[in-house]
Amino acid sequence: MSVPYNRVGHHPLESTAYEQIDVGSLVKGLSPTVYGASGLEPPKLAIVNVARTGVGVRFRADGTDPTSKLGTPVGPGGRIAVWGRRDISRVKFSMRESGLATLDVEYFA
Repeated sequence: MSVPYNRVGHHPLESTAYEQIDVGSLVKGLSPTVYGASGLEPPKLAIVNVARTGVGVRFRADGTDPTSKLGTPVGPGGRIAVWGRRDISRVKFSMRESGLATLDVEYFA
């Protein structure tokens, strides 16, 4: 993966946090207790990797819950880049079909 850069000094963004999220029958968002932990700079980017095993997900970044039929689909092994603090706080995930989807999320500031 190429390193994302900030827009001001063109310095590489630094990884600040990581979490793993299991998406089952309930809609899940990213965890503010992880990316907003005390002392961490608020993230500018979240890279979400959908595990190759399990099922795909659907996501929406407008704050509305996705369903198994509505939202942008991402299959197993897919990657989502969520840019900006507002979208990071609002993005939500649901599974595309019956099963369990595992998301590996890395945050950059």
